[in-house]
Amino acid sequence: MPVFAGTLPGIVGLFLERLTLSGYAGQYVYGVFTCGESSGFESAALNAALSAKGIGYNGSFDVVMPDNFIVWSDVPPQSRIDTILADADRMLDEIIAAVKSKTDGRIDASAPKMPYFPLQKVSSKDGTSKLFADDKCTACGLCADICPMSVIKRDTDGKPQWDGNCTMCFACLHRCPPMAIQHGDDTADKGRYVNPNITL
Repeated sequence: MPVFAGTLPGIVGLFLERLTLSGYAGQYVYGVFTCGESSGFESAALNAALSAKGIGYNGSFDVVMPDNFIVWSDVPPQSRIDTILADADRMLDEIIAAVKSKTDGRIDASAPKMPYFPLQKVSSKDGTSKLFADDKCTACGLCADICPMSVIKRDTDGKPQWDGNCTMCFACLHRCPPMAIQHGDDTADKGRYVNPNITL
């Protein structure tokens, strides 16, 4: 799962809060985190969430991926992306071997600084959404189709409007074919990242 500001994404945190399992005692449970540099305290957050449900935790593994939270930074150059992805493939092989051998990962038993990244209440209508589509928007509707929270609706011209609880995954921003979706003044001149192994 991805790392959001050093902890669990809001949508994952809510899922874990609602999770009910039976007959799961003694099973091996791991966290595999994709992150720009490190997973921060996400392992502690997952450990705490699982512990609250009486579920054991065998630790976590980090898979460093290209940092795509472009509000704070920019996507790396393509040469760096290629290196990161090659390293990630090797790390995945190591993780698979560890899980198969039931080897524990990193276990952080400390109290998490934040149990999960809070969902952001956004509304284009009320002016509380920093996400918007600029003049390059072609009204293709892809952003609305892929939003995991169903936050994006289309207006009478087919243009996206945000209204609801956004998990800030930025799938809409990175997947927009003409790069029309922006976040305030933070993203207009920055690159976009889409994993080359994923197609929609």
